[in-house]
Amino acid sequence: MIIVVVTRCYAFKSNQRNKVTLDRLREIYDSEGKVLIAAALVLWREKPVRSLRQYIDGDSAPLFAEILSDLKGPIFYNQKEDRIILNRWVRVLLSEGKQSKALSHAEKEGLFKFAHQLQTQYDDGYITPKELRELAHMTDNKSEQVLSCNLLREWQKEGKVVKVRQGTYRFVAGTVEIMNLYQTILNQLKPGTKGTPSGT
Repeated sequence: MIIVVVTRCYAFKSNQRNKVTLDRLREIYDSEGKVLIAAALVLWREKPVRSLRQYIDGDSAPLFAEILSDLKGPIFYNQKEDRIILNRWVRVLLSEGKQSKALSHAEKEGLFKFAHQLQTQYDDGYITPKELRELAHMTDNKSEQVLSCNLLREWQKEGKVVKVRQGTYRFVAGTVEIMNLYQTILNQLKPGTKGTPSGT
């Protein structure tokens, strides 16, 4: 499996952030083959996947396919565009050397809408910190456990979720619709927006 051999000799051995990423991948996958394929995909994320397939032999092809489709792994494979997108924890680790990073306001809002839609559709609106981490592509390290718990408590204070029991919350029905309506009103109130009176 050429792609694994090349990865062993590449930057993951010389760069501290890459070493930490490799350690994190070993926490996710139960075989060194999967770890090194995942590491190679992270390293060569700028290349189209079709160009990487030439380095995969028949025995490694199932592992390669598994990593590409693994929603809990380090990457998301956009099949339509044939490109690799790094999941958030990998981006933070490689760009800033941090195990975790607080979400921006836009990231929180996007995650809320995504989690609300998914959990309401498939789990009657219930969500746990672990499920939130999975949806946000976080890992289960201590800092991100704290981050996910704090975020749910923040949403609880804002009236977006209610606490059902220890470690379990439920989305309040209609919250996303209210958020969208509020944003629409704000956009309409911006100076210069069509249909909005401008100042004199």
